[in-house]
Amino acid sequence: MDEMNFSVDMGGLDRSQVLATAATKLDALGGHMGQGSAAGTSIGDLARELQEDTAEFAAAPLVYEITDADFERRDGRLPEGFQQLSRHYRFYFVELPIHLFPRYGWSFDRLEVAVEFNAADRDRPELRPRALQIFPNRQLREFARVDQQLMVSLTSELQFEARVPEMPLGPATASAAAGAKAAGEVRLGIGPFEYRLRRAEIDHSPAGLEKVFWRLDGVRILQDDAPRLIIITQVPRATSNVDVDAALQAYRNYNFLTDRTRNTIEQLPRILSTFFKKGAPMRADAHYRDITRNT
Repeated sequence: MDEMNFSVDMGGLDRSQVLATAATKLDALGGHMGQGSAAGTSIGDLARELQEDTAEFAAAPLVYEITDADFERRDGRLPEGFQQLSRHYRFYFVELPIHLFPRYGWSFDRLEVAVEFNAADRDRPELRPRALQIFPNRQLREFARVDQQLMVSLTSELQFEARVPEMPLGPATASAAAGAKAAGEVRLGIGPFEYRLRRAEIDHSPAGLEKVFWRLDGVRILQDDAPRLIIITQVPRATSNVDVDAALQAYRNYNFLTDRTRNTIEQLPRILSTFFKKGAPMRADAHYRDITRNT
């Protein structure tokens, strides 16, 4: 990404091999320090268990085309701006589900995700889809200090609008929430739909580009806490298909380890100790082709 970069350049690094090598060396160090035998130690087991981490994209994104009917059904009218834009562009609600399962009771604490549309058409920018809006975004910082259940909608200008629902939920909100669940939440591409915002610092690349980059920091991300990553995609009508290349990297906070464990890791060869200090990053890539063909 030109606008933002991954915190660690994995450079084709084989994480599993790095952890296997580290485990062997940690066993030896742990044995010398009276933490077990060279055949297996608790600190070596830590590295072995990290090999069981999971961080991956779903097999396919969730895609819903936003049309005149969505606004007419929700608002009873068609926004003039959307009507004009629709002459030249198609619009899609695209969600990239991710699955995170950190092992060893040590949650991921940073998540970075990069997305690019139609990378093969870099020499034809007029045909490339753009990320008109992205979610989550920095506008959510007012909600980011605590876990929040939000109701999110797209305005008639195709801007994301988030609010904290009234408690208890009113009839309209409850109905929308029920409808979102019944439709897998994708059918409510323009909202309102439910969104659970976890405690995090949110940074991202600017909207309006052919690429998106998110960085979520300071959040303990477990299996059920993976953030929903949503893009409102603007596609030129002359573009026949929408391809997506995506990559994610998940990291842990090195400082959560005990002093004894950190002191042992410090004795590893530099390339291995640096890997742990930078959060033992886990990378996953996804390549989605022609994501709008079934919409």
